[in-house]
Amino acid sequence: MRIFASAFASLTLLAVSACAQVPPVPITPRNVKIESIKPALISSPEFTFRGPPAKRAEYLKWLEIEVEFAVDGV
Repeated sequence: MRIFASAFASLTLLAVSACAQVPPVPITPRNVKIESIKPALISSPEFTFRGPPAKRAEYLKWLEIEVEFAVDGV
């Protein structure tokens, strides 16, 4: 039984290491191409709740940035 357990553990470790994926090329600033940048101002979310009296807060604008990019060699 001890031989079976050690053989099972060895095969499990071998299978796990075989499934690990390593990217063929490391991702660096040199192989990333930014295709578009889309900034937008959005309002703070508004929500309601039950509980103590509501306190008025100033609703601010948030900056949302959406970036589309491509990576060469990956």
